Amino acid sequence: MVHIGDAITKAASRTELYVVRHEFNESSTYFVPLEYLVSSATSKEKLMSIQAVTVVADSWAKKSVVRNVALVLGLTGFTALCAQISIPLPFTPVPLTLQTFAILAGAVALGEARAVVAQITYLALALIGLPVLAPTPDGSHITGAAVLGMPTLGYVIGFIFASWAVGKISERGASRHIASTALAFIIGTAIIYLAGATWLAHTFSMSPSLAFEKGVQPFLV
Repeated sequence: MVHIGDAITKAASRTELYVVRHEFNESSTYFVPLEYLVSSATSKEKLMSIQAVTVVADSWAKKSVVRNVALVLGLTGFTALCAQISIPLPFTPVPLTLQTFAILAGAVALGEARAVVAQITYLALALIGLPVLAPTPDGSHITGAAVLGMPTLGYVIGFIFASWAVGKISERGASRHIASTALAFIIGTAIIYLAGATWLAHTFSMSPSLAFEKGVQPFLV
């Protein structure tokens, strides 16, 4: 039999954790290292449904549609909330917000699929008229079809691709280590800035260097 207390103690010193459900009590879920499972597999209670825990959210919502929807909408709402914390900068049309943090942290915690759907939902809400995007300098919000012509649309598109990249990296185990998590954040940030600056250059017919100066450089300090 797998002794749960021993399993938890052993799991605390390992990074490879697995979800374990007992054949006779599937409502009970434990986290133990794979090596321990293998050595304990001859017990009377057969172990089943061993699945790798890839991101934080999987341990709570792996097989629950309702919980997965709640996580997606939660990240969408968190992104919208962080967008409202906006500081307009006089030398660039791009405001300073907390959105990048929301997108990257959400992708690490939720993984690729949930994070991407959350950001697509975020953009969709803006397109149907909800004031979820960062406010303009006068406090108003761009909504509806006007979203497709705003100079900062590239950043919002970048949120989707950054969520995919960071979520994918996180699912491969990067979120278990500080250094690899930081690297994932850097990659995600680069994707957001690249998409944002590219669209900024297109909108205002800027040179790449000027687009970098207006759309990236102010946020690197």
